[in-house]
Amino acid sequence: MRRVPRLVSATGWICVCMVIASPLFYLLMEAFPSAIYWFGLYRVDHFATLQAFLPDDTLVYRNRPPSYFRIFNLRAANYSAPQGVGVELRSIPYRFDADGFRNSARHELSDVVLLGDSMVEYGNSDADILAARLERLSGLSVASFGVGGYGPFHYLELLKRYGLRKKPKYALFCFYEENDLGDIAEYLKWKKEGRYYGFGILSAGFWSRYRAAVKSATEYLRARIQRAIDSPQPPKILPDIADLQLQNAHVQMLLLDKVSTESPEAMLKTEEWKNLRKILIDFRDVARAHHIIPMIVFIPLAANIYAEYSTTASGENWLKVRDQQIAAQANGEKAMIRLAREVNIELIDLTPAFRAKAKAGKVLYYTYDQHWNSEGGETAAAVITEALIKNKNISPLGLSSQKVSATTARDALRPIKLAVIRDAASAPVP
Repeated sequence: MRRVPRLVSATGWICVCMVIASPLFYLLMEAFPSAIYWFGLYRVDHFATLQAFLPDDTLVYRNRPPSYFRIFNLRAANYSAPQGVGVELRSIPYRFDADGFRNSARHELSDVVLLGDSMVEYGNSDADILAARLERLSGLSVASFGVGGYGPFHYLELLKRYGLRKKPKYALFCFYEENDLGDIAEYLKWKKEGRYYGFGILSAGFWSRYRAAVKSATEYLRARIQRAIDSPQPPKILPDIADLQLQNAHVQMLLLDKVSTESPEAMLKTEEWKNLRKILIDFRDVARAHHIIPMIVFIPLAANIYAEYSTTASGENWLKVRDQQIAAQANGEKAMIRLAREVNIELIDLTPAFRAKAKAGKVLYYTYDQHWNSEGGETAAAVITEALIKNKNISPLGLSSQKVSATTARDALRPIKLAVIRDAASAPVP
C-alpha cells in the first residue's frame, strides 16, 4: 500500500514539472524560432506563425528576415484524398532578403516597386514570382514588396518604409479583388482591438501567446486523431467546386471566394471603398512628391474570370450563386475603374487579358488554390510590361542593362489585345 502514495506523489511531481517546463519550452521556441522546424512544430498553426513572422507596430506583422522555409499549397491541403479529390501537395521554398521579402535579385535601386499581398509574393520558386517575371519581360529592375495577408493600408506603409529608398520610377499598387477590401476592415479593427486575423497574437502578452499555443496544439492533435479515426470517403463533387467547360476540356476549380453582388455605385459608398480612396490619394501624393509614377494593378478574382464557363455538373453551393456571380462578375472592376479616374491614378486592368486567355481555354489560377499559377503570373507580367513600355517615360528596351524588347512582352500575350487604362482622368466608365 505504501507504493500508492509514492505513485501519486511521483505523478504529482511529473505534472508540476510539466506545468513549469511547458512555459519554459515555449519561451525557448520564441527565443530560437529555428528550433520549431526541428521539433516538427511548424505543423501547428501558432508555431508556424511564430516561426515565420515578427510583430510590427504599423504592419501588424512582417516576415522574419533573412530566412528560408517551406510552405505548402494552401487550400489544396483541405481538398485531397479524404474528400476524393486528387490534388498534388506542393512544397514551396521561400527565401527572404534582409527586409523579409522574396527578392532573389538584390537591387540597391529599382525601376519598379511592387506593393501587394500573396499574389505578389506567391510562386513555386523565386523565378516564378511576379517580380522575376516582370524583370525578364520588361528589362527593368523590379523590387517585390509583397507579403501574404497584407492589404491596402500595408501597401501604403511598404512604399513609405521600403519603396522610397529604392528610388523607383514606378510604384505599382497591386489591388486583389478577392480580399483587399476585407483587409481594410480587418486593419481598422486591429487599430481598435489589436486583432488582425490570427496575427494580433504576436503582439499580445506572454501568457496570452502561451495559451494560444496550447489551444493551437490541442486543435492540431484533435484533428490528427479525428483523421485517423474517420474512414475514407467515396469520391464526390464538393459543394463549392465549379465544373468548367474550357474549349474541349472539363476542369474542376474551387470557387470558394465570390465576387460582390453589389452594384459599383453601392460599392463606392461603403466604408471599405471610402477608406481605399483615402489610401490611394495618400499613395498618389507620396509617390508624386518623390517623382514616382503611381499606378494601380487590378487583379481579378478567379470567379470573375471563370464563372461563365461553369456547368450544371458543378457543386450545389456554387450552382446556388452561379447566375448571380455571372451577372455581377464585372462590378468590382467597374468600381475600381471609377475610383482610379476619380483619384487620377493610371490603372492597369488585368481582367481583359485574363478573360481572353480563359476564352482560349487557359487555366490561370490553381484549381484548388485561388492564387494565379505560372500561366496567370506570366500573363500579368506581360500586361504590366506592355503598360510600362507604352508609358512616355520609358524606352522599349527598359532602363536596366538587360536588353529585352517590347516584342518579347507582346509575344507572351498574342493574340490577346491588351486593355490598359493609361489616362485615368479621361478613361470612359463602363
